[in-house]
Amino acid sequence: MKNDSLHQPVMVNEVIEALNIDRIAHLKEVRIVDATVGLGGHSIEFVKRGINVLGIDSDFNSLKIAENNLSKACPLSHIKHMGKCFTLIKGNFRNLKRISLENNFNWVDGILFDLGISSYQLNDLQRGFSFKYRESPLDLRIDKDSSAINGMDLLNALNPSQLIDLFRITLDYRRARDLSYAIVLARNKRKIEKVVDFLNIIDKTIFSKKSIDKATLPFLALRIAVNSELQNLRESLPQTLNILKSGGRCVVICFHSGEDAIVKNIFKQMEIRKMVKIFIKKPILPGISEININKRAKSAKLRYFEKI
Repeated sequence: MKNDSLHQPVMVNEVIEALNIDRIAHLKEVRIVDATVGLGGHSIEFVKRGINVLGIDSDFNSLKIAENNLSKACPLSHIKHMGKCFTLIKGNFRNLKRISLENNFNWVDGILFDLGISSYQLNDLQRGFSFKYRESPLDLRIDKDSSAINGMDLLNALNPSQLIDLFRITLDYRRARDLSYAIVLARNKRKIEKVVDFLNIIDKTIFSKKSIDKATLPFLALRIAVNSELQNLRESLPQTLNILKSGGRCVVICFHSGEDAIVKNIFKQMEIRKMVKIFIKKPILPGISEININKRAKSAKLRYFEKI
């Protein structure tokens, strides 16, 4: 499959506007940190304007594709006079400050977080991110090289109370409780190993009238837990103030209400302490035309601030 063509970045125009890209791109040595560079979709727009980008991602395969995509986008004039216009680092954005400073990206003009996973990762048969691939192992690690616990490990090891807490990230208490007890009963008979094993438990337990597939929210909760996504977000956002210059902006795109609540709360605390300016109280949403082209954009919410 053509890995570099599977993923469409969301809200590209809104990101460019929120980061003031077209207003600052002509300035000397403009620098942006893409904390979730993925395949490079947003950063392509930065580097082709001559902006220096530090791209961070925990997925090594995504970084390889991003390197190819960004190399094609970097202007020849920039390469001739200043060298390569991007640096890619394998790492987790929870270490944003350390990674940025180690690569001389201090006092930057902008930082971007595009949370969630890419279509490329969803289509990886060895990850288990998509419940379309029923025979895939229930891994769910974004960093395949990590020794961290995976999805099947959590379902087979956590006690009922811990499982309920895990699924309460995306489900109401009753559904989280019912699913958790069903998991315990199922694993007592047979170890949970594949996507289909989890799907069968969900199918027998959860009844949903919502338009989304009833497996979507349980899978999302498990993925969030495996990768400590909410904790990483809580730890990384305060670090943005350590590397942004005055007038620099931070943009965050969320895809889940739990993420958005964390971003909204941390931004608000920064504003109360008079450290940032927030220009919008409600998140920016994608337009209907983009949603029609890219279904992934439907749940996206964008918030941003400017450092004082």
